[in-house]
Amino acid sequence: MREEMRTFGYLCPKCGKTVMKARSVFALEASGAEVECDCGGSALTAVFDGERYQLTVPCGLCGGTHTAVCSREQVLEGAVALACAETKQFCCFIGPEGIVEKNLRELEILAEKEKRQEINLPAKYMARLNAYRKRYRAALVVCAFLIVCVAAMFVITATSDNATILNYESKLIDRYEHWEEELKEREAKVREREEAAGISVQNSHGPESTQE
Repeated sequence: MREEMRTFGYLCPKCGKTVMKARSVFALEASGAEVECDCGGSALTAVFDGERYQLTVPCGLCGGTHTAVCSREQVLEGAVALACAETKQFCCFIGPEGIVEKNLRELEILAEKEKRQEINLPAKYMARLNAYRKRYRAALVVCAFLIVCVAAMFVITATSDNATILNYESKLIDRYEHWEEELKEREAKVREREEAAGISVQNSHGPESTQE
């Protein structure tokens, strides 16, 4: 008598290949099952507690791992499909080999189509994105250069006595004030000299003596 078998199938999130392996009903009732991908990157587990199966399913659609609870009848009789909670697509199949194989083939096509869409979608905007990146880098360089220039101008202003674009007004005012002080000093000296000269002239032209 041929032993009754159940086939488990899922899409490996690690290598992207379909995984399909059969387990006997006797083995499933005795100790559950573990269906591992040949790449070693994922494994489906089914643990039987005597009434229900606790399933842990690697998902090749979202890349995560899903858990589900199925009755004995669901796993050992008929066919069962488990869905990805994120994509709402079936990601695991349990049942006869032919049904599981057919659904796995469709799942593989779906995953490949979604993968191509993910690859092609950014390609449409890649040129524009690269242009924005170049502009951003150029803007950063210009901003850095301007910051250095401004910092250098402040340093020059703080350490130099020469007039610059930042302090020319105050420097001009100081210079005019200095010139004004010099003019006042010169005027004062001129007045002193004029006064001194006036006194000496007055002394040299005293009252004339009259002769009788």
